[in-house]
Amino acid sequence: VQEYLLDFIDVPDLMRRVLATTQKVNARYLEAFNNSRCQALVCNLSGASSDIVSPGFFREWVLPELKMLTSMASEDKFVGFHLTGKLHDIMPIMLEAEPDFILRFESPRFGGDCSLQKAKEQWGDKVCLMGGYDPHIFTLGTRDDMLDEARRCIDEAADGGGFILANTDAIPEGAELEDVKAMVDFAKAYGRI
Repeated sequence: VQEYLLDFIDVPDLMRRVLATTQKVNARYLEAFNNSRCQALVCNLSGASSDIVSPGFFREWVLPELKMLTSMASEDKFVGFHLTGKLHDIMPIMLEAEPDFILRFESPRFGGDCSLQKAKEQWGDKVCLMGGYDPHIFTLGTRDDMLDEARRCIDEAADGGGFILANTDAIPEGAELEDVKAMVDFAKAYGRI
């Protein structure tokens, strides 16, 4: 990844040609998505968090592709961006592409820099927030801890709508299915959905 990112500095003309080719491929993927029964497309931007790239790099090299994806998606489809790590500084740039949702919102103890509450206050009227739930609790916490985590997420971001409770990562191996079901049942009742 490090060498790949340096190519954007060392050989920008080559990287523009590479991205022009990938944009054609992604346009075909989007065409297939538009013609499918799928309703949501999640664009994985894990390599583009501000842990790795600057806001200027994001604007120049990532944003054009995101705008293409959202502008070409059918009106009955949803397009969202998935980002790990830090996102506060690039969130306003991502919003220029007008996604339907943005997800992950990791806890600062796991590398994030924007709580759900902060995101809701700053951008909750512009985009649906998705994520925030720390899945490590399924193996490191008690059932009460799991329910408290769901309550925290809902309290921080659900008021007024525009929030989908979701894990910030995969449910870890060793998690008990009954605990996951209990959290989902609690979230449905507590979130009044």
